[in-house]
Amino acid sequence: MAEKRRAMSELPTLIDSHCHLDMVEFDADRDAVLVRAREAGVEGMVIIGGVDANAGHKRALRVADALGFLLDRIEH
Repeated sequence: MAEKRRAMSELPTLIDSHCHLDMVEFDADRDAVLVRAREAGVEGMVIIGGVDANAGHKRALRVADALGFLLDRIEH
């Protein structure tokens, strides 16, 4: 019974697998968005660049790096 209670109390890891935090629309409140996401249980985010082709990819990498999200990257 104790194992069942423990398993039920463990929540899954939440990852936002597709976000655009690099967009200029988030410049004013990007930090607040991150705080709200973490408070809601989001433990990681994947920033998808490329909305505006090459410039978007570069902006996404800069933002991810600044936020400490950049673990690994592939450039093409």
